[in-house]
Amino acid sequence: MDGDGGGVVHYSNYLRFMEIGRIDMLDDHGIDLYELKSKGYFFAITKLDINYMVAAKPGDTIEIATSVTRLKRASIDFRQRMSRDDQLLVEAYITMVLLKDNRPTKLPDVLNKLPLLSQTGQLSA
Repeated sequence: MDGDGGGVVHYSNYLRFMEIGRIDMLDDHGIDLYELKSKGYFFAITKLDINYMVAAKPGDTIEIATSVTRLKRASIDFRQRMSRDDQLLVEAYITMVLLKDNRPTKLPDVLNKLPLLSQTGQLSA
């Protein structure tokens, strides 16, 4: 269950929802995170700035808009907005660094060519 004792979605679940949004956006651009993992790459969040505005309730359908806002040598900046019926619930700015052998590493071409655009998807809370 995604709800807490107050009958709303627990704040920590929004992080999980945002991860689903990022994975879906990358997948839609032909980037297979499992393939990257098999080559020894993985992402780590190095910065998270999140603003909670309105709580979602368990069972709500939430739309997640994921944008790549900046590509750097070894990191990707994302902006994610979660809404319900056009009402903004949460907005977050996330920086993820690509690691290999536990060290920051240059983004491979497949990631470095990500367009700076929005991708929107839905899930149920």
